[in-house]
Amino acid sequence: MDVNKPILTLKRKPKHPVSEPAQDTAVVVNRNRVQAKPEPKPTEPKKPRPPRSIPVSEAYALLTPFWPALFDIGNVRLMKINVLQDLIQDKGRRGISLSNKMLKRSVKAISRSPAYLERVAVGQNRFDIEGNVSGEVTEHEYQYIRARRFTPKKHPTDLIPGDS
Repeated sequence: MDVNKPILTLKRKPKHPVSEPAQDTAVVVNRNRVQAKPEPKPTEPKKPRPPRSIPVSEAYALLTPFWPALFDIGNVRLMKINVLQDLIQDKGRRGISLSNKMLKRSVKAISRSPAYLERVAVGQNRFDIEGNVSGEVTEHEYQYIRARRFTPKKHPTDLIPGDS
């Protein structure tokens, strides 16, 4: 045996010497450890979050240069179901520098705009990202949109800025 090796112990030395707690702190004893816990500061009211939606005109301005066959502010076209996935795939394939978050917010703003919702009717054509017909509005989809459109908004943050 080597006598010069240090002996391992399980006793741990404190990293910092324990000092007297300040007068404005409460002392918390936890398993033989003394820790100083500062008193809580008065909470400040939270700032209201800005709405996460964008104006419809800005959404069209973002998307029209890349997909003019589908997004034209003068000629509102109904989007096919799950068009967002197609847009994300096309964006990646073409190397468009638009974040998925902004793409989603733009599609959401357009699809919730009054001009878009007025176009929804049973039998209306839906279009894909290249402007080709890709399905029709069914009775079930029409009833869903109609119920959603005429129910009152829950929060003022649900309103889309720029929609009048």
